Amino acid sequence: MESSFILDVTLLLPHIKHKILFEKFDNLKVGESFILKNDHHIKSFYHLLKSHRGDRFEWKSLQDGPVV
Repeated sequence: MESSFILDVTLLLPHIKHKILFEKFDNLKVGESFILKNDHHIKSFYHLLKSHRGDRFEWKSLQDGPVV
């Protein structure tokens, strides 16, 4: 069964955003996903995940800012 949640990193202190992103990603089960809500250019998180986790994920932009 697929489940998803919103990971709103706008609510996190800057120095823990990456740590939380990796924790949430690493704890996903097959078929699960999350929506990443960010307050700056989201591609930095894409490149971070890509460099540390390779091709283990799919990425699709749902919305481009600056307005949420």
